[in-house]
Amino acid sequence: MKKLLLLAFLFVIPLHAMETVSLLEITKTSLILSYNGTQIHLTKGAWEDAVDNIDLTVVGNQQQRMLQEELDLLGTIGQTYLPLGSPSYIHIRTKEHESDSDDDTYKPHRQIDTQTWKNSQKRQQQILRIEEPCISYSTRPMKYALPNGTNEMQHLTIPAQCLNSFVYNCQRAIPNKQDMVLICCFKGDQAIQEASKDLSLCYTKALTEGLEYFNYNSPENKNIAFPTLGADAGFPRDKTVPIAIEAVFNFLQDNPNQYKNVHLFVKKRSEFALYKQLLMQYYKPIKVICLLYWMHKDPTQDFSYLLDDIINHITWLMYNS
Repeated sequence: MKKLLLLAFLFVIPLHAMETVSLLEITKTSLILSYNGTQIHLTKGAWEDAVDNIDLTVVGNQQQRMLQEELDLLGTIGQTYLPLGSPSYIHIRTKEHESDSDDDTYKPHRQIDTQTWKNSQKRQQQILRIEEPCISYSTRPMKYALPNGTNEMQHLTIPAQCLNSFVYNCQRAIPNKQDMVLICCFKGDQAIQEASKDLSLCYTKALTEGLEYFNYNSPENKNIAFPTLGADAGFPRDKTVPIAIEAVFNFLQDNPNQYKNVHLFVKKRSEFALYKQLLMQYYKPIKVICLLYWMHKDPTQDFSYLLDDIINHITWLMYNS
C-alpha cells in the first residue's frame, strides 16, 4: 500500500505543476489559493478592520447608503465612485449593531439598523464604491436621481402584489445611449436572476477599474479587497457567494498576473463555509487527496492490481471534474 501511495503521489506531482490553481494555506478562518499569478485570500472577519497590505477596497454604495438615514436612492448599476485624494471615508456599524456571526436571518434592503453620518471613519487605503444590486422584500417608496443633472427626484412605489416576494428595482445604463437609463422592477425568481447578472457585472467592473487605478497610481501594489457585494443590501448571501467566486476566477483567467492579491472578506460562518467549499472545487488536486485517503483508510481492499486503473481515474478527476 505504501508503495502504491508513493507512486500515485509521484504521478500527481507533474500533473499538479500543470494546474493554474494551487492551495497555499487553509485554517479555520482563512484560505489562500494561487490562481494565474494572483493570490486569492478568503478571510472570516470584518473588511472594515483590514487595512494592512490592502491598497484598494471595493464597497457597495447601497450598503454605505443604508448606514445614512437621510439617503435612499438608486444609482446606475455598476457605476463607480473613486474619491480623489486621501484618506477615504466609509460608514460602519458599531459592534453592538453588528449581527451575530451565526445569525443567518435574511435581512432585505432597508431592514437593517440605520445610523448617522457620525459613524464614519477615515481609511488610509482608497475606497472604490460601486452601485451594487439591492433586493427588497416588501413594498416601499424608492427615489431615483434623474440623469439630466437636475436635483429632481422621481418617486416609484413597488406594487403591492410584490409584497412578501423578492423585489429587485434597478437603474441600468442603456448601451450607446449617453446619460440615458432604464428603470426596471423584477419580482420573485426573476428578481434573483436579473440581480445575479448585475452582481457579476459589478465584480468584473470593479476588478477592471481597479487595474486601471493601480496601473496609473501604484503599479507595484495591486492588492484589492472585497466584502461580499450585495449581501448587506438584501441579496441572499447563499446566492451571492457563487456569483462572486465565478466572477473573480473568470476575470483572473482572462487577466493572469495582473493582481498581486485579491482579498475576500466574510462575516458569517455559513457564508465562510460556502466560500471555502466552492473555492476548493477550483483546486482539483484535493480530489486526488480524497482518493488516496480512502485508499489508505480501507487497507482491506487490494488496489495493487488496479494500478493502471487508479492512475487513469486520477487523471480523469483532474481534467474532467
